[in-house]
Amino acid sequence: TIQELQRWDTTYFIVTSDHGYNLGHHRIPSNKFLLFDHSLRIPMVMRGPGIQPGNNSVLGTNVDYAPTFLALAGIATPSTMDGRSLLSQLVPRELEHELPEPTRQRVQHERRGLAARPWRTEQFVQYYN
Repeated sequence: TIQELQRWDTTYFIVTSDHGYNLGHHRIPSNKFLLFDHSLRIPMVMRGPGIQPGNNSVLGTNVDYAPTFLALAGIATPSTMDGRSLLSQLVPRELEHELPEPTRQRVQHERRGLAARPWRTEQFVQYYN
């Protein structure tokens, strides 16, 4: 086990998921881009060196996972990789790494731009029309 290998204090434990499913909830036959919690909120639980205990409502997407995990390992995010590290929200400022460009995603016709899906925080809602 990790404790027997004496790696407990140097190992990150990460439990996460995708956006769940949406099979006609709210009588809307569509995908995962609605403003309901089961479409928007991605659970992520982390434990490891430097990560502060508590809750956090970071605005991010699953493309931010890889840059975050690379930053935890001290590896620079390749310039060709989408997403941004969420490390500054997880560890004290003195361990913060330089963040890559804002999250980008593919949109229709293979164009690239800022995230086009709707998002919501406790204070703000961005509607896509």
